[in-house]
Amino acid sequence: MHALLAFVGAWLILWGALLALLIARGRDGTARTLTLLDRIEVAL
Repeated sequence: MHALLAFVGAWLILWGALLALLIARGRDGTARTLTLLDRIEVAL
């Protein structure tokens, strides 16, 4: 269980960095970011 939480935490940090890069790219990146966030929420 703790391993799973650690994995999810690292995964969220990784996605946070990727999302920040996508948002910095502009509107197109933001649209993709929202899609990725929706997928992540469904996965969780």
